[in-house]
Amino acid sequence: MVSLTKILMNGITGNTNQIRSTKGIILLAAIIYFGINLSGLFVPVIENASKYAQVSREIIDNNDWVNLTIAREPYEQKPPLLFWIGALSYSILGVSFYAFKIPVLILSLLGIYSTYRLGKLLYNKNTGMLAAFFWGTSLGYFYFHNDIHTDTILVNFVILAIWQLTAFFQDKKWHRFFTGIVAIGFAMLTKGPVGLAIPVFALGIHLLMHRKYKEIFHIRWLLAAILVFVIISPALVGLYKQSGIGGLRFFFWTNNVGRITGEYRASGSDPFFYFHNLVLMASPWFMFVYPGLILEIRKYILKLFRKEKLQDSDEAVNIGGFILFFLVLTIASQKNPHYLMAILPLAMILAAKWTFTIFENRQFLKLRKTITIVNYIFPALVWPLLLIFLAWIYPERRAWFWSLCMIATAGYIFTLIKTKGLPKQLATLLIAQLVFFISLNVSIMPQMFENYSTFRACKIFNKEAGSNSRLCSYRLRYWSLFYYSKNYGEWIREGDRLREVVSEKTDWLYTDKPGLDVLNNWGVRYNIKAEFNHRNIMGQAIEFLNPGGSEKNFRKYYLIELTNQENIIM
Repeated sequence: MVSLTKILMNGITGNTNQIRSTKGIILLAAIIYFGINLSGLFVPVIENASKYAQVSREIIDNNDWVNLTIAREPYEQKPPLLFWIGALSYSILGVSFYAFKIPVLILSLLGIYSTYRLGKLLYNKNTGMLAAFFWGTSLGYFYFHNDIHTDTILVNFVILAIWQLTAFFQDKKWHRFFTGIVAIGFAMLTKGPVGLAIPVFALGIHLLMHRKYKEIFHIRWLLAAILVFVIISPALVGLYKQSGIGGLRFFFWTNNVGRITGEYRASGSDPFFYFHNLVLMASPWFMFVYPGLILEIRKYILKLFRKEKLQDSDEAVNIGGFILFFLVLTIASQKNPHYLMAILPLAMILAAKWTFTIFENRQFLKLRKTITIVNYIFPALVWPLLLIFLAWIYPERRAWFWSLCMIATAGYIFTLIKTKGLPKQLATLLIAQLVFFISLNVSIMPQMFENYSTFRACKIFNKEAGSNSRLCSYRLRYWSLFYYSKNYGEWIREGDRLREVVSEKTDWLYTDKPGLDVLNNWGVRYNIKAEFNHRNIMGQAIEFLNPGGSEKNFRKYYLIELTNQENIIM
């Protein structure tokens, strides 16, 4: 019997029948992966995702791939790669939210494959397969391929860079070094210096722990710096032309470091924010992820206290990249769950490695029982929770949908009865993930959108407004208003600009009651085309979810058409 100490110090990679039967689960995961992402294609982009889609649209409208704009104003908050990808897709498929999502999904297949190859390189094929399975079927993956952020594509280049550079240090093939550095360049072209920081954390910690100082200070990194600079230069040119030196400072400092220090934005000081958000992002696999991370950290702590030398097989790539960036996120002043995206594949590789160890060794019997209990309870809770939503909060009345739910429920029960061990847990969690996301994409989200008034406002404007009319927003900043309108205007912040827009006579306005009061005080003439009870999709309060909730929980918004303004006092 292998001792517990030896397992903790080195881990194991198995090839038992249990692992072979897991391959069938991975095949099922591939089918479910495409099913969930296909259903997600029909979910419109909103919030930040609609902002990024609109920036891509304006690239096409302006025929300018360097000077980015949003609602006709300069945009410098993010590097351009996501917007270039969206604009390229629009030029081929036409402007639609489908066209914005499709290339991101295709690119993310590279991220899943890179996760598999890195896991295989550092451990074995089974570990790589399970890691890719965890990553490609996680809640964070599915959710942020509907609500697309720059992090959605950042992770693909980060994990590609780490895989290729790790392989380079093993076989010294220069094409791997070149590919890894190009991937870092694209990562920086997606979200700035953070695209460099994570691979540096991962490879740097590994090389330091193995005392490979010559590799760290090798002259090849000068060549790498030149290549990265060439790749990101289009973004730097655009920022300099729009904002001068301040634009360059924003790229290299403010947009990343400024979010850490609070210089740019701050959203909270909860030191445990990412500890509990990791549960959500890694779901339903969090009970594999947390033990994997803890056991890997414990392994190196034991080696440190015992002053044992690292073996060649002791990789610190995954734990180094994950832990250092996780700590940076934890101390940062701005916090968002999607910031974890870029390091989740590293956590999934460690989760896969230690999952096999835990489920194949009696020394982990207590831990295995705890994981098993939670993994049986967690998916079982999905059914009553969805029933509350689908039968009461957002009633679903389509017979075909309930038929699919019954089939999925039967599959869940069959799996509980006919399978055992690790495959049973993987399959039941996977089925629960399928039911959750299909319900969210096909039933719950479409009903939520009924009270998201920007869609209705754009539908009315697109049907009734003249060809020269624009749809502007006063006081309210909803990027989807611009993205889904046939002729987008601008987001009006100040009264002086509002006076200018009003005098143009051709615009429609989307505003709230205080906005109407301003127009009334000025004597502006307008027709109210629609009055909306609006509520946001994100962060809905409990009272919003109550079907019998009071109308006071909604915000009152208006769509108006400006009319003849000859007598307005300007």
